[in-house]
Amino acid sequence: TATDAFQGKIRRYMYHGTNEGNPTVRKFEKAIAEGEGAHAPKKYDALATASGMSAIDLLSRQLLLPGGEVASSPYVYGGIYNYFANCLPLMGARCCFVERPNDLKSWKRSINERTAFLFLETPANPTSYVFDISVAVEASRWSGKPLVVDNTVPTHALQRPLQLGANMTIISTTKGINGKSNGQGGIIVGRKDFITTLRDSWGATVRPTMDPRCAFEMLKGMKTLTMRMRRMSDNALRVAELLSGYDKVKTTSYPFLGDNWRYKRIAEKQMTGGGPLLSFEIKGGKDAVWKWLDLIKKMSNRLTLAPHLGHSSSLLIHPATTTHWKVPRNMQEKLGITESLVRMSVGTETDDELEEMMDEMDKMFKQL
Repeated sequence: TATDAFQGKIRRYMYHGTNEGNPTVRKFEKAIAEGEGAHAPKKYDALATASGMSAIDLLSRQLLLPGGEVASSPYVYGGIYNYFANCLPLMGARCCFVERPNDLKSWKRSINERTAFLFLETPANPTSYVFDISVAVEASRWSGKPLVVDNTVPTHALQRPLQLGANMTIISTTKGINGKSNGQGGIIVGRKDFITTLRDSWGATVRPTMDPRCAFEMLKGMKTLTMRMRRMSDNALRVAELLSGYDKVKTTSYPFLGDNWRYKRIAEKQMTGGGPLLSFEIKGGKDAVWKWLDLIKKMSNRLTLAPHLGHSSSLLIHPATTTHWKVPRNMQEKLGITESLVRMSVGTETDDELEEMMDEMDKMFKQL
């Protein structure tokens, strides 16, 4: 019986080891696949992993061969940038970063016969810049290479890249999907045949499996996902509008901020809400930023200094020295990750809580 179960001959023993599969994890995979691929529910499947970065690694190992390349936007999470820039060469592969992800010609210059897949994150972490999925889709169709979109920040509640023409999405479910910071995971969503191949090859060999207890928490988080994302979007826009009015704030970035914001047109085309992530630059450089962040412990009951996003509480961090510190300094500047930049993930605070939080921020700015 054990032999037949391991060889897949007896279906009722398909979960013969949680390191290869689990009914709770499987339920979560189906729920995400249904959300991301709602326009074609029978077309897509998903594979859950232990973390967002393990999902990136698993996908890369499946698609890349020695000598292969990835054409990626450089405006990505710091861990992904480090993986593409420094880990792929250890596997005999490399990444060609696209200089301008909203420009089709820039994509075409980064693609060649060795390219295995294209990669795009939007909105970008930590700047909240928005990139046009349709441009990357056009580059994908022109080259015949699959497009993978990191949909971590908005989730399918606010943006559905598969419906816009992407081939796969990848998500760190630790963030908004979970919403409570009590479980870590990642997930890859794509065509059923590809996910089956991935599950039976690298997935079954490396086994970066999601803990079923985390999957249970993720499933609970999904019940309130749309409600939370809409509330976060409303709150984040209010905070972004407040920040943009301060003399001590140099710039404020948020997908739906003002008619003059350069990314708003793209956001309106492909998103139904801006999501929790925004960023802003404080005048005075790193010293002023660190002084302002230090005031959180002294003056705020509503803000938390933490390297996370998508939580129900509002969180702030200094990306240049934390989440994106492995991105070279000259590249940080090109990507807008200056020493003056603060990343903020706005939570689901009530109107009264949000007013209290904004009052606290106002007092903190007066201390600079």
